[in-house]
Amino acid sequence: SGGLDLDISVDDRQGYENFLGDRYGVRGRLRRDERDEVRGLAPYLQLAWRGERLEAQVGARWDEVRFEVEDRYIAPDNGDDSGRVTYRRSNPGLGLSYWLTPQVNLYAGWSRGFETPTLAELAYSGADGGFGFDLRSARSEQAEAGLRITLPRSGRLHGALFHVRTEDELVVASSQGGRTLYRNAAQTQRQGLELGLEQSLD
Repeated sequence: SGGLDLDISVDDRQGYENFLGDRYGVRGRLRRDERDEVRGLAPYLQLAWRGERLEAQVGARWDEVRFEVEDRYIAPDNGDDSGRVTYRRSNPGLGLSYWLTPQVNLYAGWSRGFETPTLAELAYSGADGGFGFDLRSARSEQAEAGLRITLPRSGRLHGALFHVRTEDELVVASSQGGRTLYRNAAQTQRQGLELGLEQSLD
């Protein structure tokens, strides 16, 4: 199977001071006026094969996401925040499943992930509160292996070991006055064990 994802988002955004004199919650003077556009293009392909007991899957996806900002509010205390940034990344993945019996299934998988900043995360994360066009995308690599057992009466028992390593994960740098700034962390890791039991009571 294969396909193509295309996403387009256009925002016409204004921001105002939220007080007038000593009254909060009243729209004050204009402090932000811009047009934000995000375009995403992602072709993908996935192949699957199934034998008597073994099933294999392999896939790949190419992502290109472009952010473009046209700043229409230029003032002595507010420079021109216009600009653009494009993120690109290929993300492969593969998985294997093996049925020991019709009720017991072993599986393992590996994949790479890709997460761009959002417009909200970019908005104030640059120098002097401008757009953070230097923020990098978060890139992850994850592996998982586990066991699934089908129980009587539509029950299921499963357990899994997982490990996720992320480069340049987006984290909060500071939050003050209603504005949150983001930055890239050097590296984060998550690993652990998951256990689950599902059982119908009917």
